[in-house]
Amino acid sequence: MKGWSTVRIYIIEDDEMIRRALMRSLRSVDAEIRVFPEPIEAIGAARTERVDLVISDYSMPNLDGVQALGELRSVHQSVRTLLLSGNLPNEAVCGALKAGLVDRFLVKPWKQTELRAVIDELTQRVSQAVG
Repeated sequence: MKGWSTVRIYIIEDDEMIRRALMRSLRSVDAEIRVFPEPIEAIGAARTERVDLVISDYSMPNLDGVQALGELRSVHQSVRTLLLSGNLPNEAVCGALKAGLVDRFLVKPWKQTELRAVIDELTQRVSQAVG
């Protein structure tokens, strides 16, 4: 980590291939990136350290992405959030977007340029809040 102002990003994704694709997409982002295959692990880590941006899958075995982001937001109110799903938004996702729990939503497979634009936007919002 380069310092306190370095953005810390959590990736919560149970599919290893998608985790790898996200890591490739974030290769050039100046950030500390932590990867979690289970939401509970990310929530536990967030209780002991700062997290600025969370990129989470929606559909996971033990806790869905909306629930995970809600838990993380209760620990870090200013965390920025990106939810990914293989399906179009359902009622829970739409409700989370309207309530401000989820900042952005992308459908898998995403377009690389779209993902980078969203990540750049959210990391810039984090940097402005920190700086």
